[in-house]
Order: sequence, then C-alpha cells, then structure tokens
Amino acid sequence: MKIIFFSLLFIMLISEILFKRREYPIKNNWILRSVGFTTIQFLIVILFHNSLDRFLEKNRLYNLDSYPEFISTSIAFLVMTFVSYWQHRLKHKIPFLWRYLHQIHHSPERLEVLTSFYRNPLEIIINMVIMSSVLLLGVGANVEVATNVVLLLGLADMFYHWNVKTPYWIGFIIQRPESHGIHHLYKVHSYNFGDIVIWDMLFGTFKNLKTFNGKCGFGENREEHILAMMMGKDMSEGRYKKM
Repeated sequence: MKIIFFSLLFIMLISEILFKRREYPIKNNWILRSVGFTTIQFLIVILFHNSLDRFLEKNRLYNLDSYPEFISTSIAFLVMTFVSYWQHRLKHKIPFLWRYLHQIHHSPERLEVLTSFYRNPLEIIINMVIMSSVLLLGVGANVEVATNVVLLLGLADMFYHWNVKTPYWIGFIIQRPESHGIHHLYKVHSYNFGDIVIWDMLFGTFKNLKTFNGKCGFGENREEHILAMMMGKDMSEGRYKKM
C-alpha cells in the first residue's frame, strides 16, 4: 500500500506539470513553504505510526483481527471518514479551531497536490491523535489496517487538491478538484467537507461543480504570514462561511 501511495504521489505531481487544469498565482517561497510543510507532515505521520499506533494496538478492548483485511479496512475507512467530516466541519464553525489549527491550509491561492499537505503541524498532530484513537481503540483496527486507512485518506486528500481536470460523475462518489475548489474559494471556504461525498450529501454541504475557475485563498499575500497564523491571528479576517 505504501508503494502504491508514493507511486501515485509521484504520478500526480508530474501530471500537474504536463496536464494542469489551470494556472494559479505563484507567491513568494511557495515551493519552499509547501515542501517544508509536506516534509513535516510525513515526519509526524511516521512518528505516530511507530509510537502511538503501536502502543494503542496493545491496549485495544476488542479488535477486528478475525475479519479479512479488506473488510476491516473498509469498516475502519467508513467510520473514519464520518469522524473526519465532523472534525473538519467543526474547524470551520469554531473560530478558535479555525484560527489556531485550520486557516493555514486555506490560506494559499493555489489548489494542487502540495496544498493537501500544507497544514499547521499542530493540526496534523491533533489529527493523528484523533485518527489513531478512533481507528485502534474505537474501531479495533490493528496497525496494518490503520495504516491502510491513513494512506487511503491521504490519497483522497491528494486527489481533490489535484490540479487536473476530472470527470463530473466522479464527484458523486468522491470529492474532485473542481468541487473542492469552492471549499477553498476566496471569501467562502465552505461546503464539501468530506473525503467521500455521502456525508456532505446527508448533512447538506454537498456541491459538485462542473468547473472551477475561482480565486482561492485569502488574497493580498496573506498566505505568507505563517507565524501570525500559527499564533492565532485570523488572516482570513472572517472571510469564510461558518456551517
């Protein structure tokens, strides 16, 4: 699964160069910032996989080990996408969570694969604690199944930030880049919170755009104020819809 993940990551990065859907503005030090955040995220995920996940696996009250790996992975993935939907939605609804955790991810004016990893390290740590707790203690998954789910969620995240054109019908199964565009749209930053669209459909936040040519981010080079955002200053100045 890990080989598949990194192979697809490489293919997606190359395809954005060869078949990019649209041009986005390039801000100061974008490559340095995005690669830096990507590296930090991978290091945090590896750390949690080798420490917290192993610890929690030994302290499960029950487990899914008797099920085939495909079945247990499917169950764990569905549960985790539900939790992630509400976790994500709360980060938009509660100003404190928006300012201190999530706004960094929404600040760039570019929507591409690297944007999926462009996150506050504190948000990543909290995400991993919640994810590990839900998957291993709540669902009873083992480390291998939990790893499968993390990689599947990572692939989904990369897919709907991918700067290539995708078929409209896919948007009724999983988020696609054109649909996720409204989630990053300037002065909107809402709708389409889920990795799979069933949760957005059920809870009234689903929008499947045929195309997206809007402006992303906060504008006015606000994305460059990383330290200010990490300290809780709302660089979006409330320019997002709370749902």
